[in-house]
Amino acid sequence: MVVPTIGRFPFLHTIEASQRNLFDHFDIVRLPSLSTFHVRNENVPDLVEGMMMFSHQYGKTIKTLTMIGTVGKRAAKCFAIFLPRCTKLEELVMDVLDLIRLLALHQVLHRKVTMLSLTNDASTRARPSGSNLLATSIPNLRVHFPELGVLRWLGEVDRSASCSHTQECLDSLEGDADASEVHTSEIRIENRDGEKLESDWLLVR
Repeated sequence: MVVPTIGRFPFLHTIEASQRNLFDHFDIVRLPSLSTFHVRNENVPDLVEGMMMFSHQYGKTIKTLTMIGTVGKRAAKCFAIFLPRCTKLEELVMDVLDLIRLLALHQVLHRKVTMLSLTNDASTRARPSGSNLLATSIPNLRVHFPELGVLRWLGEVDRSASCSHTQECLDSLEGDADASEVHTSEIRIENRDGEKLESDWLLVR
């Protein structure tokens, strides 16, 4: 069956949406200039089929992708397949919880992403603690995103929190010190204004 096209919008470059059936519309409209795509929905159903269709049509044009609340426990593997199909992707925005679910797959997620922005407001209690984020996520980000240069934190910070010089922190990080230095030495952590942050200032709640 041939699906009719309702229109073509040659100059539309950004879409923001939260519809549950969002991806159903991309087979009846053409957006040749689409480069920025924002989706936010904390109660998204299985979007695997729609995401794959979207990546087939627009994977070569998307440079900035925001997908918050879309990586369900059962959809993480499919989302990991979807990401590399956005071949020109440079900036990825997601919630900490979504990221943790993806990192648990232990694989390269995207080889060209240079900026990763993280929110911290998913409506769930199943979040990692701040110490877990520091100990497991940040040191290994370049394993999953080899070209990552900037980690932009969009959550809260506590500038008084620093374990860099305490014996407890040194003991906990001693075993992974070499690996952490390799993977994080070229990653700049900053806030939404571009101000440099320390990794142990990030508050994950």
